[in-house]
Amino acid sequence: MISEPLATLSRVMRAPDTRRRVLGLLAALPLLGGPLDAFHDEECLAAKRRSRKQGRPARQGVTAQGKKRRRKCKPKSQATICANACGSVRNKQTCKKTIDCGPCDCVGPCGGGEQCCDGRCQASQWVNHTTFGSYGSGGNQFTQPSGAALSADALSIWVADTSKHRIAVWSRPSTSSTEWRLQTTFGSRGSGLNQIFYPEAVAVSANGLTAWVADTSNHRIAVWTRPSASSTVWSAQAAFGTSGSGGSQFKQPTDVAVSRDELTMWIADHSNARVSVWKRSNAGSHTWTNQTVFGSFGTSRSLFYYPSALAVSADALTVWVADSTNNRISIWSRDHAESYHWRNQTTFGTFGTGPNQFRLPGSVRLSANELTLWITDHDNKRIAVWARPTTASHAWSPVTTFGSPGSGPGQFYYAVDTAVSADGQTVFVVDSNGHRISVWGAACPA
Repeated sequence: MISEPLATLSRVMRAPDTRRRVLGLLAALPLLGGPLDAFHDEECLAAKRRSRKQGRPARQGVTAQGKKRRRKCKPKSQATICANACGSVRNKQTCKKTIDCGPCDCVGPCGGGEQCCDGRCQASQWVNHTTFGSYGSGGNQFTQPSGAALSADALSIWVADTSKHRIAVWSRPSTSSTEWRLQTTFGSRGSGLNQIFYPEAVAVSANGLTAWVADTSNHRIAVWTRPSASSTVWSAQAAFGTSGSGGSQFKQPTDVAVSRDELTMWIADHSNARVSVWKRSNAGSHTWTNQTVFGSFGTSRSLFYYPSALAVSADALTVWVADSTNNRISIWSRDHAESYHWRNQTTFGTFGTGPNQFRLPGSVRLSANELTLWITDHDNKRIAVWARPTTASHAWSPVTTFGSPGSGPGQFYYAVDTAVSADGQTVFVVDSNGHRISVWGAACPA
């Protein structure tokens, strides 16, 4: 009696649109009892079997009918993951599994032109932090500055304010500060002992009490001192050199470098196309005598064509010369500190705008670890950074450049010199025709 209605209901319930409603109505009829319960159980089992065949619905409300399942996490390749990482790595790229990217390679100092970024030694990216100075006749202004020297603590900088015929001393309260303020100036136009005439460079003693000025148009080196590190009063102590081509003479000296013991001095004797080497007997003496000269006019690798600047190694056995009109850096060496015999070791750079080329390199500055050089690429309006793998290597290669033509904060009108902090992380660029000092810092690549 009941089987016929059940058969009919079974046929009706096969229609997907009515199945749920009919089952709901039947479930609400308690008087029908066991056969309907059995039928309901049988239908539930059948529905489950069909569900297993079609695939179980995904979590988070994703059904098996017509919707995509959630994809399994596929880790990136190890090469991709480890490109900018080292050590044990566990992140989204690894699908939360730990992989080993090898040991971090900058536990110690990185090589030339590099710094530690995410555990890897990478080429530094240089970013402009600030500029100070502007064009004018005021005390805190410049007119075509040409050279600079930085104190050991990077809190003071001496600037050869060329067309004002003076040295301007600026300071800041801390190494993190970008607020530079004029502290004092010394010198005025003339040829007297306490005067200078178009100075183009300055070097400062380690204690900050002595300044050696390349008094360019007076064809001499001027020695100035102050009584203490807190003093702003500088006075002329001595001068040496006269105009000419003799061993103890100069023609427009444009740079000066002093050895670490401050007993030997190297001068870029620009218009004599040579480097002049001078000595003194002790650190308290202001009497300097010529020891030797090396180089002369020409384009071969042992000659110079208007050398403009130089840098010296800590052991005083190697000199890097910005051989400006030959558009190269020329490296010279000697066997020991008492030798007068200097010989050319190598040169690098050619004329052009490429990364390994120069257009009138104006200055060269050496890092404390002697693995990096910063070169003012004058007519390319940029700073070129070169490096070598070890101090024994003569193979220098370009790492990067920074700056571009212009008067904006990250640009140069004419970069002519740099001063570099002891840690090699800050570079002060003398932007001559921009009449300012542009301060740049090393950063990890973006």
